[in-house]
Amino acid sequence: MGRKANPIGIRLSITNDWEDSVYFKSKDYSMYLNASYRLKTYLINCYKQYGLIRVRIRQERYFYRVVLETEDSGYFLRMIKGRVNSLNTKLKKLFWSDIKIVVKQLDNPTYHPLVIAYKLINETSDISIKANVKQIASSLVGVSIMGLKVRYSGRINGSDMAQTIWHIEGRMPLQTLAADIRYASVNIKTSYGISTFKVWVCVNVFQTQI
Repeated sequence: MGRKANPIGIRLSITNDWEDSVYFKSKDYSMYLNASYRLKTYLINCYKQYGLIRVRIRQERYFYRVVLETEDSGYFLRMIKGRVNSLNTKLKKLFWSDIKIVVKQLDNPTYHPLVIAYKLINETSDISIKANVKQIASSLVGVSIMGLKVRYSGRINGSDMAQTIWHIEGRMPLQTLAADIRYASVNIKTSYGISTFKVWVCVNVFQTQI
């Protein structure tokens, strides 16, 4: 099969940017990675049910800005209104430096790969996964996006061996570096073991003139 390149990493500085923007000396970088992992894991596990999609960290001059990207910022703020003080206290324990929290709504959450993955996880059973993927693809491909690819792997329907279900619709030019392709991978725990959803979304293919 050969080695595969991550569709996000290979397009850094072309169509994608770094998830975090921080600067550390080499001896302190491992400490930052550990703290940021604990911070992001805590936030995602606690507030994913309220529409939290992704957490980004930006380094400012005297503090770190933690950006919470959500599907609906108004709904998210209403749900955590009574937990702001406890949230700030908890985050200061997880992250050693001063931080400021900013809630940001995604520009187009409908076709964000993480939103699609969570939607499939919440609304899809092993039996109806193909039908739900086709329904989502038919509503987005050709209207909002150019292509969608979904890969679901695991012990589907409790089978003895792991299986993989693929669905591709529209254009998905993974070899074109100028293509705006967004990717997400989510692991879920089922009664039969861990299953994985991988979603590729082709938003646009930029035409370059030679």
